[in-house]
Amino acid sequence: MARKCLGSNGTLVFYLMIKEGLTLVLWQRRTELSLENGGGVLRLNVILYGSGVEDWYWSLSPNGVFSVKKLTDLLMRADLANSPPAVHTIRNHLVPLKVELFVWRARHNRLPTRVELDKPGIDLGTIRCPICDDGLETVEHSILSCKTAKDIWDKVLKWWDLIPPPSRNLADVFLGQGGPGHSFSHSFSKQLWQATEWITCYMIWRNRNNQTFSKSKLTSDLIFKEIQLKSFEGISNRCKLINLEWDRWVACPLSLMSNAFSRSGIG
Repeated sequence: MARKCLGSNGTLVFYLMIKEGLTLVLWQRRTELSLENGGGVLRLNVILYGSGVEDWYWSLSPNGVFSVKKLTDLLMRADLANSPPAVHTIRNHLVPLKVELFVWRARHNRLPTRVELDKPGIDLGTIRCPICDDGLETVEHSILSCKTAKDIWDKVLKWWDLIPPPSRNLADVFLGQGGPGHSFSHSFSKQLWQATEWITCYMIWRNRNNQTFSKSKLTSDLIFKEIQLKSFEGISNRCKLINLEWDRWVACPLSLMSNAFSRSGIG
């Protein structure tokens, strides 16, 4: 429910609580759009013009019509832009925004794992992994150490013709490290690998949610095939430097990249 009050300059201000710690502020008769972050509260100032109910104008849309999609996109970008200084925000334009936001949340330990939900006193009965029951459900366990996650990562690394490292951590995954004995010869190859890793993390977490809440269980083979498809779709829709070919992409991305780069001269 929206609340209203008079601003310091006499204008009518509408406050709309989106979620705890996040307030959307709708200002009447303002001329600027701004984002404020003070005291741990993210405040997004969105302007609506007009003096009556029927002639309100949504300033974030060219036609003045309110759009949930536009508002959602703005709020997600606001979250990404307001990272704590201790963890530098990393971006990869080859993946969808929802995947970037997922990575941001995972790096800041803001995924609702059982361990994190237990901290404020939410009684879940157990904080063990709901997928393998072989460890506490932390972000790192869910994405890397869970048996299903390990099986998926083995398939992804083999697909990219990379040697599985003796140990991995999320920091290396999110930075797109290639593993032991391998350094990418092209910076764009590393960016593609990083995008594939991020999409893999996202798909592993999505499978965790489906299996936990919908009891919908997929095999690691099916999840891996979906990773191949989603990475191909996401990257090919955003990559302007080379044309990805599906058959060669699923065969070996590194081989495809090397051939494409040698023809185009990308370094």
